[in-house]
Amino acid sequence: MMFNSLVISILFILITITISFKYNQLKYNHYNKQYNTKTQLYSNEIELDVGDFNDVTLKKINSITTTLGKYKLEATIKSKEFNNYLNDYKEEMKRRKVSFPGFRPGKLPPYVMGDVRKYLISFGLETLIGQLCNINGLELTTEEGEDVNFGEDQYYEEIIQKDFRGYNFTEQRDSWREGTDYSFVAEFFALREEEEDSDSEVDSSTNVVDTELVQG
Repeated sequence: MMFNSLVISILFILITITISFKYNQLKYNHYNKQYNTKTQLYSNEIELDVGDFNDVTLKKINSITTTLGKYKLEATIKSKEFNNYLNDYKEEMKRRKVSFPGFRPGKLPPYVMGDVRKYLISFGLETLIGQLCNINGLELTTEEGEDVNFGEDQYYEEIIQKDFRGYNFTEQRDSWREGTDYSFVAEFFALREEEEDSDSEVDSSTNVVDTELVQG
């Protein structure tokens, strides 16, 4: 009787160990599959053309449909570029003969520089993102593929990520000052025409079979 009880106890222990081993094996396979999937998604990131821009990277980080994707832009707009934008702005003000009391046309008083800075940041983003989209044939959209208000601060508030200080777009823009660079990270959705696979394209001439009429 005691022998039978001992055998049953040993069998119970062996069954428990087997079930536990199989459960842990399933957990391992599950987590390993998740890790491999994440690794595959990461490795499938596609780096896009940035033309002659320096300190700029543009990647496709996710595919929503065959034409709609999510993109990540990391870039720095140099202070030199902002100086050019500011000089162009002043020239335009001068050309339009816009002046402020006590200042010659084209000269900007300190009390308007807050609005001017907002314009410069927005113009810099519009110029950079717009040119990158043109280079890569991208059309900015929402996640659902609908139109966006490109060039508006509201749109930049949606796509510009918080910086190392935890500042959102508005705080980044308002803290920027002339003579400094502006670095940012943006994530946005865009449509892109499917690229035809050149390897799958077959010239129609290759499908022509040459025949020769043989006179009997």
